[in-house]
Amino acid sequence: MDGLAESGLIEWAANFRDGHRRWLESREDVCLLDYPLGKRDGLKLLRSVRAEGCLTPVILLKADASEEVGHAAMEAGAADFGVALG
Repeated sequence: MDGLAESGLIEWAANFRDGHRRWLESREDVCLLDYPLGKRDGLKLLRSVRAEGCLTPVILLKADASEEVGHAAMEAGAADFGVALG
């Protein structure tokens, strides 16, 4: 992790469980959420934290330009979605 992660301006979660816990405990202004998270995906995480009452705005990032995942993210409560450039 270079740049923002080293600056302390962002928090990084390495897996679904850690991301879920950190998201519910945090008081961040926004969450950038990657779609692929191993066995579970970012949509499942988003739906899970929304069901627990977390309203932190989220932007779902995905590696392809699939509109289907982006629209599903918006329906699940994401503020926006975008293609992650790597």
